Amino acid sequence: MTASELEKCRAALAAAEAQNAARAKTIAQLRKEILQYEEIEETLKRRNRALYLLNQAGQVFSSSLDLDAVLSAILDQVRQIMGVRAASIWLVDEAANAVVCRESSEQWLIRGHRVAYGQGIVGWTVKHGQSVIVPDTRLDPRHYKGIDEEIGVEIRCILSVPLKIKQRIIGALQVVDTETDCFSQEDIPIMESLAATAAIAIENARLFEQVLSDAETKTTLLYEINHRVKNNLASIIGLLYSEQRYGDGDRQTLIQDLIRRIQGIAQVHAMLSETEWAPLPLDELTRQIIMTTLRTLPQDVKVNVTITPAPVRIAAKHATNMALIINELTTNTLKYALDGRDTAEIRVRIVAEDAGTTLFEFSNDGPDYPDDVLNMSRHNLGLYLVKSLVERGLEGTVTLRNDGGPVTAIRFKNTQSKG
Repeated sequence: MTASELEKCRAALAAAEAQNAARAKTIAQLRKEILQYEEIEETLKRRNRALYLLNQAGQVFSSSLDLDAVLSAILDQVRQIMGVRAASIWLVDEAANAVVCRESSEQWLIRGHRVAYGQGIVGWTVKHGQSVIVPDTRLDPRHYKGIDEEIGVEIRCILSVPLKIKQRIIGALQVVDTETDCFSQEDIPIMESLAATAAIAIENARLFEQVLSDAETKTTLLYEINHRVKNNLASIIGLLYSEQRYGDGDRQTLIQDLIRRIQGIAQVHAMLSETEWAPLPLDELTRQIIMTTLRTLPQDVKVNVTITPAPVRIAAKHATNMALIINELTTNTLKYALDGRDTAEIRVRIVAEDAGTTLFEFSNDGPDYPDDVLNMSRHNLGLYLVKSLVERGLEGTVTLRNDGGPVTAIRFKNTQSKG
């Protein structure tokens, strides 16, 4: 082989080696890119799984308004998403200036344990409103070792995020492990997303508990007030009956009228208590008050009562005034329509008018109103009370007429007119 041919062989070998080196470099680069793509793909899979679980967590969190159930659901989802040894939820106790472990996923994380505001990693998180990772608790002076000593487990790694409602910190969501370096910065956004959804669920559950507690307190107070008012009215009626026994004829009549009025008040109070002070059907209220007043009649005296049904309700604030009005009109019937008779008839017509007013007509088959009563130049105590109660209590008007007996027409504005 000539020198020229040898040189060509060397050049060809060098070219081949260069190509092989380039190919090896390309292969190495491709392998590196494949590994990067695999890592990206794995990261995307983890993030997609985390997003799916976060979405599921939101649905789980909103499935109940029971606080204990909400807290348990939160911790179950946290452990599933983060794959941690243990998780806990800490809530702020503003009255005690402390942070309390409200729920935990493990028995060795003591529920009810509390730390001072700013104490330990959880206290620091709540005080500063910031998320924090502690890779090794032995190297972080903020870690409160008192909990480790109490539970008998050394916590080595902590990820703690605040629970926020708008700008208010209500507590912290914390995951822990007994190994070091269990959490990375990529875990923080996931935990903060969980914490944001969890905080809303916790606040909703707490508000619901408060509403239930307030409602229970209100019901208890209302029951106590109603019970006392009922007893007081019964006591007053009892005293009046005792007083009536020792009075003369006029005094007995006066006391009997007072008894009827108070019995009417007691009846409407009982009806309002049963309906929790909701608007009352006016026809039923009328029937109850009339029947209460008629109970004082002797057994041989009969009064027929006809009430036209109507979809009219009267507000609680007007019900007592209306009951007193009905009582006075019924009492007047007993005084005048039964004078020298043992039977009478009461007719009541109730109409919900288009103008938002209610027409209440009360009539009986007794003697007509005299002319001086019709023109309001003279009236007895009963009609005077009716007129005052209508004008001052109901802000309405009273008109009198005769139509087969005396008719009292009352018209008043009633926002509860339709039932």
